[in-house]
Amino acid sequence: MNFSERLKKLRLDKNLSHYDMADILDMTRQSYAYLERKQDDKKLDYVVTLAKYFGVSTDYLLGTSDFPNPVDKRDQDFMDQILDEELKDWIANELNHLNKDELHKLKTLWELMHK
Repeated sequence: MNFSERLKKLRLDKNLSHYDMADILDMTRQSYAYLERKQDDKKLDYVVTLAKYFGVSTDYLLGTSDFPNPVDKRDQDFMDQILDEELKDWIANELNHLNKDELHKLKTLWELMHK
């Protein structure tokens, strides 16, 4: 399923009209309807291709996330709560690259620190 099809499905799942979506996005109904047609999908394909090539998420490439690697909602909520930018960068850069054994060692160390 491509962008246009997903967008339409999401709109219909919420029982929204083209007019509703146009209001939400502050655009004309015609402009919104254009988004649901396949005419812009090729441009989006470039975003996906670039993200795959560089090994980053499309959210990162588009500027909606500061984290190059995809994170799940729970991880994103956790990271959003961290106000210290240096700490946030360290967690995003260092912890994302740990393998399973290293994560278990870190967990053990954490548990020892809190006994």
